[in-house]
Amino acid sequence: AGTFAQSTPGTGVAVSTAMSLTGSSAGNYALIQPAGLQADIGKMALTVTVDPKSKVYGDPDPTLTYQVTSGALATGESLTGAITVTFVPNNLTIAPRPLTLTADAKTKVYGQADPVLTYQLTSGNLVGSDSLSGSLNRATGNDVGTYAIGQGGVTAGGNYAITFVPDNLTITAKGLTVTGAVAANKQYDRTTVASISGATLSGVEAGDAGQVTLAGGTVGTFAQRQVGTGIGVTTAMTLTGAKAGNYSLTQPAGLTANITAKALTVTGTTAGKTYDGTTTAPLTGATLQGVISGDTVTLGNVNAGAFATDNAGTGIAVTTSFMLLGADKDNYSISQPSL
Repeated sequence: AGTFAQSTPGTGVAVSTAMSLTGSSAGNYALIQPAGLQADIGKMALTVTVDPKSKVYGDPDPTLTYQVTSGALATGESLTGAITVTFVPNNLTIAPRPLTLTADAKTKVYGQADPVLTYQLTSGNLVGSDSLSGSLNRATGNDVGTYAIGQGGVTAGGNYAITFVPDNLTITAKGLTVTGAVAANKQYDRTTVASISGATLSGVEAGDAGQVTLAGGTVGTFAQRQVGTGIGVTTAMTLTGAKAGNYSLTQPAGLTANITAKALTVTGTTAGKTYDGTTTAPLTGATLQGVISGDTVTLGNVNAGAFATDNAGTGIAVTTSFMLLGADKDNYSISQPSL
């Protein structure tokens, strides 16, 4: 064994020896060490492989590390110029930063302009001065219904991955009113049917002209079928036409009308007697005409009238005092016959 004059790499490095003599006669000799010995010290070969790394855009860089994948360092040694290093590179991958955008639900009334479509940043954050730009969009259509709100052109640039949570734009029906409606008075007919006139639809969008019409605008319902004044009248008007589904209808309020008594007549009445010094006129044959089927109305005081004079004569005028009886009598009036 010999000893290099240095431990670092080099060529022609001097080598010294420390040879010695052994044996029983070794003491009779002196040993001269060989001179001029030289040799080269080559660099140690190592392979260093970089560890792959990743991060999300906007986050700090991770610590960059490596592994010695071939060769080995001696204890206490470090990577210096005395070592030949083969470097195997790798990559730092920067992934897009995730963002979650959630659309705000919106509503509007049919015929109105769309509201501004907005959203909220519900997860993640923007880095530095980065910002979101662009506008949302929605499914096409303008009739009453629900339309999905989409991401449209909203973006934060290529450094972000956006997850979009949609919502809806809901278009509700536009309310229409009826103007000019008038309920007509009528004669008692045992029904609650009312006649309406003048009803005009108000509020239809100009573009829907001819596609929305009022149905049932001439018929209403009395609150009662009996004779009375200022009786409330309700309506059940409806909308028809291709665009009717985009509207709701408010029925006209405050309609009233009168139901007047139906006039009845008495036919077949005859009178006559032998002079008895009184004006009493016995009556026969009186028949009530005009009562509606189902009503209970009868004729009262049917047997007695009054002559205009108690003297005997012919063609003497007779007056009657017929009256109406029965549960439905108040819905009728009676005209006394001329005898």
